[in-house]
Amino acid sequence: MSPKHVTMDQIAREAGVSRTTVSFVLNNTPNKNIPEATRQRVLEAAQRLGYYESFPVDQKLIAFVMHQTSEQIAQDALLGEVLRGLSGAIEPHGYHVGLFSMPLDSPTHYLDLVMTRRPQGIVLSGPIIKDSEELRVLQERGIPTVIQGQVENPEIYCVDVDNVHGAYIAVRHLLELDHRRIAMITNSPSLYTASEERLRGYRRALAEYGVEEDERLVRYGAFTSASGYAAMQEILSAAGEPPSAVFAASDVVALGAIQAIRQAGLQIPDDISLVGFDDIPLAPFLSPPLTTVRIFAADLGRHAGQVLMGLILGQGNQPRRIFLDSLLKIRESTRHYQG
Repeated sequence: MSPKHVTMDQIAREAGVSRTTVSFVLNNTPNKNIPEATRQRVLEAAQRLGYYESFPVDQKLIAFVMHQTSEQIAQDALLGEVLRGLSGAIEPHGYHVGLFSMPLDSPTHYLDLVMTRRPQGIVLSGPIIKDSEELRVLQERGIPTVIQGQVENPEIYCVDVDNVHGAYIAVRHLLELDHRRIAMITNSPSLYTASEERLRGYRRALAEYGVEEDERLVRYGAFTSASGYAAMQEILSAAGEPPSAVFAASDVVALGAIQAIRQAGLQIPDDISLVGFDDIPLAPFLSPPLTTVRIFAADLGRHAGQVLMGLILGQGNQPRRIFLDSLLKIRESTRHYQG
């Protein structure tokens, strides 16, 4: 049965809701506060009635899904490299990548994507803590899915940078330069698993050197330079002794921190040392050139694509967890603590 033969009135009767509610759910209308149970009832009714059956199927589509807004995606300096690696792994098999944005406030769910666009596989970049349940459902439905990041479910396929170790080596570098008041700005809000992993690496390094964490020196970023600017302003205005060094767990966030530091009349690295994370193409050309943790973004995409194609093509056992190394690029934004 095609969508044009299944009306919203039919779905409303089947689900026991109003036609307006059906319209809001099927069109993913934002800010309507539809209860999740009602939403699922509508989607299940639509599926039972065959509403999705003759939606066009792209038999070679791989959905690359990001939990970010268009503004955040626009500032992702490594996204192109990730997609290059992913495309290089899937295109020889005749597949292509479609980019889908699902911000945290989006009403769209993975199952909506599966039913309406019907991709042959999904790569989720930047998972959040609550993703585990939906990912379990996708797995039960046989939808090949790979996470570029980490989730707790050991059955989910994950490819990621070792975020804990990357953050650890960044903060250890500052500790080796005799800094002890070290602030941190995360790359993303606490809902994102990578944020908590990098925070864990920061804490591990402090603990190893016997340095007590000061919660006033930790702030959460949100993928953008503006969030780094605001977080750095908060750190500098907090009570107590200011930090002598900052670890910004994203170079894009670090760009905002640099501006806030300069506006406060401070110099990098004379007054505050700064370490970033990612090694974006701009990092060596900043003033001063940014010390940062280099990750290999194209390799992230390539490995995710290889695992996903293995699942789609039934090519034996695929590794459940792949962690890629990172390395510290020491440039001119850090120096020994001057006291």
